[in-house]
Amino acid sequence: MKIFIIISIIILSLGFLALLYLHIKTLRPVRSFLLHALLGLSLLEILNLLSRFTGFSIPINLYTVIGSGVLSAPFVLGILLLNLIL
Repeated sequence: MKIFIIISIIILSLGFLALLYLHIKTLRPVRSFLLHALLGLSLLEILNLLSRFTGFSIPINLYTVIGSGVLSAPFVLGILLLNLIL
């Protein structure tokens, strides 16, 4: 079980580094960051709205909101993957 958590943390870290590289590479890094933050928060909300039909729910708390805002879609998908494994 611990190996899955370690692999998930590694994948989330690589996703964060990839997003950070993309934000820095663009001409408008603030706009790019805000767009990805909106994407992550929207994906978190959509998954919670569809939890009735899918059975997967991600609890909305301070950590998931900050994580999905900063790390965007890789964070939400990583948390979803952890919920599936555990």
